[in-house]
Amino acid sequence: MMIMPTTAPKSCSPATGTRAAPPNPLPSLSASNAAPRLLLLAALALSAAADCSFSTVSRPAPLPRSPHAARPAKQHLLSPFAWPGRAQRSLLRLDAATPAATAARSGAATGAARPVIMDESQLSALVQLNEAWGTWAGNSNAATACAAWAGVTCSPKGLVLALDAKAFVADPPPSGAIPADITNLAYLQYLDLSYIDLVGSIPSLASLTSLTHLAIGMDGCRLAGTLDGLGWLSSLSNLQTLRLVGLADFTGDLSSLHILSHLESIQHLALSSLTNATGEIPREIRYLTALTALDLSYLRAVDFPDWVTQLPNLQSLNVNADDERRQGLLSDDFSLLTALTSLSLGHNNLDGYLPKSWSSLVNLQELDLTYNRLQGTIPATFSTLTALTKLVLSENSLSGSIPPAFSTNIQILWLGYNSFSGPIPPHLALTNLVELQLSSNLFTGGIPSAFTKLTAMSTLDICNNSLSSDLDVVAQMTWLTDI
Repeated sequence: MMIMPTTAPKSCSPATGTRAAPPNPLPSLSASNAAPRLLLLAALALSAAADCSFSTVSRPAPLPRSPHAARPAKQHLLSPFAWPGRAQRSLLRLDAATPAATAARSGAATGAARPVIMDESQLSALVQLNEAWGTWAGNSNAATACAAWAGVTCSPKGLVLALDAKAFVADPPPSGAIPADITNLAYLQYLDLSYIDLVGSIPSLASLTSLTHLAIGMDGCRLAGTLDGLGWLSSLSNLQTLRLVGLADFTGDLSSLHILSHLESIQHLALSSLTNATGEIPREIRYLTALTALDLSYLRAVDFPDWVTQLPNLQSLNVNADDERRQGLLSDDFSLLTALTSLSLGHNNLDGYLPKSWSSLVNLQELDLTYNRLQGTIPATFSTLTALTKLVLSENSLSGSIPPAFSTNIQILWLGYNSFSGPIPPHLALTNLVELQLSSNLFTGGIPSAFTKLTAMSTLDICNNSLSSDLDVVAQMTWLTDI
């Protein structure tokens, strides 16, 4: 029985030209009004100095679709580093302390009367990029104001500090090769090319030593090359974020990426969907102890990288795989990563039991262990994981009854395709549940009457069990359709 809704819940540019000076709102200075006027001038100065800031707006990854009675195809679930598809967006964050943010605020503060004029060498490089990608097709190559170039952030001196391709979201996306002229943007700190359908090879960017953020690749990316040709990455010692995603036509041995261990400042690293690369994920990555987010998903390494538990500051870890050869053991050592908020270990053929010691992961919000070979029961100690909002344990060999071990904050709970037995317990009527998947287990009896209070629920999947045919409870759940 699959129950789900019929429909899914659904710059100012700087002024140009010359402006006439506004009339003076202050009276002429005299002995009688000098003090009040000075006070008013001070107030105006404080008002003009008021700062502005950029905020981050991120759309969350869409919730996973509930499977039907037939065994579902493998899905990429709960990826903390899910690379944005063409319809998803994540706006550029310019933190208040970064030079790029300072430059942006400077431009905003002075742009109304005096727009930032781009340095001639920087303009020339952007013209070459425009000819390669057509990303600024409606823009005149003679436009010298930084604000005329979408996705570009300049310093007050007209030096390009950030180039963010997320400003070019289009269908189809811009396409073309990465021209060598991009290295003429020598002051770049932020370079995100993830929304361009790139072709050809990746030129050496070793000279862009100011880079703190580098993102290359997207779903269906047509870039090609060899992994050992990326040795220049070790020169970018200031990198804090590196994302190489969807480079499916790159070949070579994954171990050649050991050069990344030189990037001691890196905090966010994504090496995902390099599906034609072989070998083992370099163990040297474990030396990058500043890492807070690590995405090693959909790599064709045979051995599970159990050394990831040596990265003490991880908050987000995605090692989802899609290779039947992958194998390993589910380790107690993950309990050491107490800062984790998201852990995705799906499709790894991991053997073992759900460790009781994981009760230490009190900050965990998302846990995906789908498509493994886990046995035993759900530990009662999981009741300490009160921050959990998503728990995916489907496609394992878990058994027994379901203990009262789940946080009331859980919104997505997938327990399907296991061997759980007994009646569906009333304590599964968790107030905030949106999706509940219990299909293909050994449940008996009926549906608890407490489920009639789950007004936030949109999907209920209880097919392929030994439940009674009494649907009175379901009939009262009028907010559910497609019964």
